[in-house]
Amino acid sequence: MAGARIILDEMELRIPVASGKGKTSLLIAYDKEVSVTGKIASYIVTWSKEAFYLRFVEYGTSHSAANPFMRPAFEAKKNAAAEAVRQVIDEKLKAANGK
Repeated sequence: MAGARIILDEMELRIPVASGKGKTSLLIAYDKEVSVTGKIASYIVTWSKEAFYLRFVEYGTSHSAANPFMRPAFEAKKNAAAEAVRQVIDEKLKAANGK
């Protein structure tokens, strides 16, 4: 979740704002298919179903050019997100070992 929050924050900064609804449609979702209870928690950063049109903004259409915000946000913050995840894991391990 720590890494996903960093990516989401960057996406909110980069998303093109025409009406403002796109920014409020961004969310973090728990991925049940990849997660294993008690072992692995996987999260995805995406948009709500109501904001389906954001895929057209991200990837473009035959009538409009792409205006990507999702991939650039990930690329800009992937190292910071990985570091945030590492820090959370380190904290949990230290707490489990009593340090």
